[in-house]
Amino acid sequence: MRRAPRFVLKPTRSTTVLQHQVEMEIDNRTEPVGDQSEKEFRENLVQEILNKSITCHDNQSHIFSRLLTSEAINSINTNVSLLTDHLVLTSAACISADIIEALGVTCVINAAPELPDMPCGRHVIYQKVAINDSPHSDIAQFFDHIADIIEEVASMRGRTLVFCVAGVSRSASLCMAYLMKHHQLTLLEAYNYVKFRRPRIKPNCGFFQQLIEYEKTMFISNTVTMVFNEFVHMNIPDVYDSEYKVERNLNRKFRHKYTH
Repeated sequence: MRRAPRFVLKPTRSTTVLQHQVEMEIDNRTEPVGDQSEKEFRENLVQEILNKSITCHDNQSHIFSRLLTSEAINSINTNVSLLTDHLVLTSAACISADIIEALGVTCVINAAPELPDMPCGRHVIYQKVAINDSPHSDIAQFFDHIADIIEEVASMRGRTLVFCVAGVSRSASLCMAYLMKHHQLTLLEAYNYVKFRRPRIKPNCGFFQQLIEYEKTMFISNTVTMVFNEFVHMNIPDVYDSEYKVERNLNRKFRHKYTH
């Protein structure tokens, strides 16, 4: 299947405008937010959401520059990860009406059915995805539907926020599927990109297998494969295999020592 031309996303708003809105939200507060003082709330909101985008590594910029404009406002160390100008990935702990408003979110996708519905505001589209974080769950059935919602919102210059409990497995998988379908990234590119923006992601192995199959239906070939890892005694994505490299090498040395 021939790929469609790749393109650069256009910004929905400038960083300065968004920062100004958050500053107004902070200045209007006269009471602490929960257990936080106003100062702590300010630091968390500004530092965790509105830090300037980190500079892409030279060898990755050919991928990343297509997805983020110079006005992107995400920091690699935050729990709110701006993947594109139209897509935010985070965890349930960060969801609040204030955060949604501050980020200019117009659509929220909740990929954690075990959680109650989150406060979004009257004018925000809300979609709940009934998928458990289990390798045996069929998340692939939602790939096209959720990807199309995100793209439709983007076409209207809106912004979608996708979350699950930790923003690590379910929501990350849905975002990767979106990047594959609507930005023609390979699975390896999508994984590396989302991990670059949010290092903590780790879709479970069952979800990764489904992403591999999804990639093959779109691009005929695969850039990620499942490999047997002797340390964990199961098939895992080859992109995870390096994480066990040290343990695997030590395991081999111990086996060699006690069998010779």
